[in-house]
Amino acid sequence: GCTSLTMQSTFFPCLCLILCSLSQAAFRDDFRSINQSVWTLSNNDSPAGGPNHNGVFIPSRVTIVEGEYLQLHLTQESNNNIITSTSGELESIPMFGFGSYEWRARLASTASTPSAVNSTSVSGCISGLFNFLKYADNDTSITEIDIELEGQYMNNLEFTSFSNGDFVDTTQVMVNSSTDITSDFHIYRFDWSSNSIKFFYDGNLMATITQYVPVQSATVIINLWGTNYVDFGGVATPGVDRYLYVDYFSFTELGVPSSSTSNPGTSNSTSPEQHSSADHISHYCLFLLGIMFILL
Repeated sequence: GCTSLTMQSTFFPCLCLILCSLSQAAFRDDFRSINQSVWTLSNNDSPAGGPNHNGVFIPSRVTIVEGEYLQLHLTQESNNNIITSTSGELESIPMFGFGSYEWRARLASTASTPSAVNSTSVSGCISGLFNFLKYADNDTSITEIDIELEGQYMNNLEFTSFSNGDFVDTTQVMVNSSTDITSDFHIYRFDWSSNSIKFFYDGNLMATITQYVPVQSATVIINLWGTNYVDFGGVATPGVDRYLYVDYFSFTELGVPSSSTSNPGTSNSTSPEQHSSADHISHYCLFLLGIMFILL
């Protein structure tokens, strides 16, 4: 009767929507807000960053500006020859597997707004776009794939891969000897498969790693942290604020059209172990849609 029809007309559409969402293998966030069901804001020590240096991540250094850009903010202070760096980091709650990872970002500079000009990269920081999975009892990487820029090198991108604590020596690529990468937004991407990682800058293939390729799904991290170390990040520059901006982050499982990317602020990721399940769920979804129309 009417009760049965009502249940059918609500239950089946809801079930199909749930199953279809599970079958998606893509994700995108345009950072109109910080979705706390997708991201956590770090509130802990940042990496060591060199001698006579203390660094912390605090949630207030991660904000949305102009209604559409993620902003990370770094400051450095010197007191009795000790540098204190305060900055921001966010980490995804869902884990992502093999696929294409893409950020449109303006890496750390003195630009106090996303479109500011006459800004520059400054020594004493690292901009990081990467994924990360560590062992439970230490910080050794099970999975880590990095795109990084050191503050003292305005035109050198660094690409690194870690797997179970082993790593390939950082591949450093000079993008253009006369260009400050941080002066504008660029598209940073890596494509991760079971046997290689390909790194791209504005759509151009810059490096390929085929050794120590990790295989376990990991979270995504965006961070900006301070350093006081000649060999990595550069010596600190106290009193100079730095900002990193991200327009969007997207993940697309390799072989999935980019048009299937989910709406901003939602998370529909598929780990390598879930690929076949996702295909089956898609078929079940179509099957249930057919039943629904017959019953209605």
